[in-house]
Amino acid sequence: MRPYVFDKTKRRYCYLREGGRCFYCGKPLSFGGGTLDHHLPRARGGPSAVYNLVLCCRACNREKGDAVPPDWEGTVCALFSRAVGDGALPLPPGEGRRLSPAVAQGVAGVRPWSEGLCFFGPAFTAWCDGHRVTKVRYPPPRRGEKRPPDTPAGGGRTEWEEDN
Repeated sequence: MRPYVFDKTKRRYCYLREGGRCFYCGKPLSFGGGTLDHHLPRARGGPSAVYNLVLCCRACNREKGDAVPPDWEGTVCALFSRAVGDGALPLPPGEGRRLSPAVAQGVAGVRPWSEGLCFFGPAFTAWCDGHRVTKVRYPPPRRGEKRPPDTPAGGGRTEWEEDN
């Protein structure tokens, strides 16, 4: 069995995001000296996306193992928000200008779905597979609110979303 190899772009992004320090203990790390850890372990359904990967020292990675940290939801939501703001997640066509401001209003939570994780907040719901955002919905405006100019006339839908 071939070992899983991380894309160097993900490693570089996580290294810079963590400021070259272990996510868990804060120990300074060289670029090649740290490991990437799935905050929500792959064995528990965690994807290999930048919002679930953290740079850590080998000792912390070994100690954590495949345990699910009690704060995993808050951490993964914060990392998702940061990745969207940094432009580190591939998005569906035309969503870059719309998703960032929606996520900036807050990520309220995350829940698993059949193909990955679903993030939601007051202004959006985003479904992510292992590496990218695959679908986004925005709630329709409340009575009396004006619709942002980029919002489709159908409310919270875009042309590439299918009916569920």
